[in-house]
Amino acid sequence: MATAAPKLAPFEFPLDSDAGTAKPTLFRVRPLSGIEYLHSGEIMSMRSRAESFEFVLQTALLGWSHFTAPEGGEIEFARTQSENLARLTVGQISELVNRIFAASALGEDERKN
Repeated sequence: MATAAPKLAPFEFPLDSDAGTAKPTLFRVRPLSGIEYLHSGEIMSMRSRAESFEFVLQTALLGWSHFTAPEGGEIEFARTQSENLARLTVGQISELVNRIFAASALGEDERKN
């Protein structure tokens, strides 16, 4: 019998680079659906990694807290996703996308079904 994909529950996590800080930035993301995961792979193979990463973050990045500007003020999550993505460094983008991909991949038990 086929089993439906699990619900895509959002989750929060700090970046590895924030480990040990008093008030780490927490990023709120959700896993990609099966079709979104496949679509991101297609974008990467047909176009570019940058476009694939942009698609993943536009789709799955839901918010953040305690994200600070270089001058020290906290940055609010904007309504415009392009504005949010422009604030991220290459390292932050890579880690966020890798975490989203890991959360989106099927587990061993799910692959058996």
